[in-house]
Amino acid sequence: MKISDNCYVISGLCGPEHWVPIAGFVTGSFKTLVIDTGMTYMSGRTIHGYAQGVKPDNSIVAAVTEPHFDHMGGICFFSEQGIDVFGHKEVNRPGDLIDLAKGELNDQIDNASRKAAHEEEAYYINSYIANPNRVAKPGDRFNLGGIHV
Repeated sequence: MKISDNCYVISGLCGPEHWVPIAGFVTGSFKTLVIDTGMTYMSGRTIHGYAQGVKPDNSIVAAVTEPHFDHMGGICFFSEQGIDVFGHKEVNRPGDLIDLAKGELNDQIDNASRKAAHEEEAYYINSYIANPNRVAKPGDRFNLGGIHV
C-alpha cells in the first residue's frame, strides 16, 4: 500500500499465530530501501517483488529492524539475490532457529495426519537462517536518489 510519494507498507504477510509480519520500502530515483524482510523465503520474495515492481530499474538494499524471525526470516531470499542487508551488530541468529520455528508451527497443527506429514515444511519452503551481511551504525544514511534515509 502506498502511504506517501515514496513510502510503501506491505501488510498481511502470513505468519503463524501472533506473528503477523509487516514490511515496507522507500524508493528514491535510483535505489530502494526495503525495511524488514518478512518471516520466510517466500515472504522475502514477495516483498522484493513489490519493491521491484514499483521501481524496476532501482537497485535494492535492505535493513532489518530487530532480530525477531518475522523481521529477518526473509534475509535468505535477499542474500541469494546478492542484496546487502544491514542490521544492528546484535541482529544475528543461530542456524538452528529455523528448526525451532518449524517445530513451534508443527505443534500448532491440530490434525494428526497433517502434523505427522510435517505440513509446516510447506510454510518454510526454501527458508533458512541468513544474517545481515552489513552492520548498521548510528548515523548511517542511505542515499536513495533525491531521498536520504
